[in-house]
Amino acid sequence: RHYEAQHLSKAGELFARANCHPEVKIEAIGVWDTVKSLGLNAPLFWRFSQPLHMFHNHDLSRNVKNGFQALALNETRVAYAPVLWTTPEGYAGRLEQVWFPGTHGDVGGQLGGDEAARPLANIPLVWLLSRMEDSGLPLPDGWTTRFDQDPTAPSIGRWRGYGKMLVTRRRRVVGADPSERLHESVDQRRAHAEPQPGLLARMQGVISSL
Repeated sequence: RHYEAQHLSKAGELFARANCHPEVKIEAIGVWDTVKSLGLNAPLFWRFSQPLHMFHNHDLSRNVKNGFQALALNETRVAYAPVLWTTPEGYAGRLEQVWFPGTHGDVGGQLGGDEAARPLANIPLVWLLSRMEDSGLPLPDGWTTRFDQDPTAPSIGRWRGYGKMLVTRRRRVVGADPSERLHESVDQRRAHAEPQPGLLARMQGVISSL
C-alpha cells in the first residue's frame, strides 16, 4: 500500500510514476453487484479490519467513458452491502447502476447448481452484455437467443449454505444516486408475485422516486 485515498498525494504520484502505465481511456467497465466483502466483514469485527481493507474511494475514474453496474434488489445480508460508484466532479461519461430482482448470487450468476434460477440470473447478464455491445464490444449475431430470460424464475435466496450464518439483515437503499434505476423485470416479477401489501407499497414508493 503505497498510496491512500488522495491519489494526487506525493506518495501517490511517486508510486504511479514508478509502477503505473500512462493514463489510458477505457471505453466501458461492467460489474455485477459489487460488495465490500473484505476482511472481517461482520458486526463489531469490521471496525477492527476496516483500516486495512477499506476501499480507497468509490469514484468511477474520469478515464472510464461508460460504467455499468447490475445490482441485487432483494439482497439483505449486511455483509453483502453494495458498493455503488460515485463520480468525481466534472465527470463527463455515462454511468448506469440498475437494480434487478434477486439476491447477490442471482445477479452475479453464482447459482451453486440451481439451474432453475438461471433464467432470472440471465436478465442482468443480457443487460450488461447489451450495454457493452452498445459501447463497441463485438458480439455474435443473435447472441441474446442463447440466454433464456424469465423474471418469474425462482431466486436462489439468501439462506443457502453459509449464508444461514449471516443473520444481520437490512433492506438495501435504492435511488440515492441519479445514476440508479429499476430494471423493468422488477415490475414484471412483482406483477406475478402473490400480493404483499407492505412490500407493494414500498416498491411503488421506490418506482415513483426514480
